[in-house]
Amino acid sequence: MAEKICRSKNGKGPKGCPTKTEKKILASAMKEYRDPGVMEFAGWLLSRRVPVMPFGRTNLCVNSTKTRVDELIEFSRRMKYKRLGMAFCAGLAREAAILSTILESHGFDVVAVTCKVGGVPKEAIKSKKEKKSGSVNLIHV
Repeated sequence: MAEKICRSKNGKGPKGCPTKTEKKILASAMKEYRDPGVMEFAGWLLSRRVPVMPFGRTNLCVNSTKTRVDELIEFSRRMKYKRLGMAFCAGLAREAAILSTILESHGFDVVAVTCKVGGVPKEAIKSKKEKKSGSVNLIHV
């Protein structure tokens, strides 16, 4: 199996892979990585001060006993974060409320937003013949 382009300079990737097609954007992003705040954030992640269990690679970290929520809380404390933002799909509102309660119980101020923020009715961009069935999100990041 060939190495992926996102992991090796000479790797392979599909035709529309952003690593191949968006070189200017990637160069701009690399400049942002040099920001002191971003470097501090990345430093915590790269130093692995908060042990994580990678998805799909549980055999690499069999001793991890922390949940993702525990890891998030520990990481946020070490970064001295007081306010945490949470974006979630409206279909996960119940789960988001539970997570928000947990984070607040650990002293964090939680600001949450659903994916419907900035939603545009589908009939605004579809032909009138098509049935209305909710909204679409047109937020650019």
